[in-house]
Amino acid sequence: TIDSTLVGEEVFNAVVAEYKGKPVLVDFWATWCPPCRAAMKTIIPVKEALAEEVSFVYITGPSSPEDTWKEMIKEIHGDHYYVTEAQWNTLLDQFESQGIPTYIIVDKEGNVMNKYIGFPGEETIKAELETLKASQLEMLEKSSGLTVEEAKAQLISQVETEAKHDAVAKLKEIE
Repeated sequence: TIDSTLVGEEVFNAVVAEYKGKPVLVDFWATWCPPCRAAMKTIIPVKEALAEEVSFVYITGPSSPEDTWKEMIKEIHGDHYYVTEAQWNTLLDQFESQGIPTYIIVDKEGNVMNKYIGFPGEETIKAELETLKASQLEMLEKSSGLTVEEAKAQLISQVETEAKHDAVAKLKEIE
């Protein structure tokens, strides 16, 4: 649950903060929205394929009767947030959304990478989430053509070099 006293961008930040380290698909929806529910069914294979590596978050507000929402979310795998009217309006304004469903894609560090007003399609969502779930090592391996071991050695070397530069800079400050 989200603290009902949170306002502005604090609301979204509080939601995504819980998922640092994993990409997140945030779905703004309502119980009365047929396109929202249809998209949720369409995306089930993506959720099943990426369940271990991606977090799926659903946010709705008071236009969805709370009892109906509680019943519906039993069948929708992911994490669910029921926000206040003010928070709902703030979130939609924050992402310049005039309607639902609205999707926000967030990277492992909590940065908003993309938004879609309306369902962009299963393949679009899957491709973006697949890209974000790749680790730094996997990305380096793919972009450089190195083996995993070579990429790992290169990353270690980069970290060691950065550490040496930091140490030298600190020594110069002390002198």
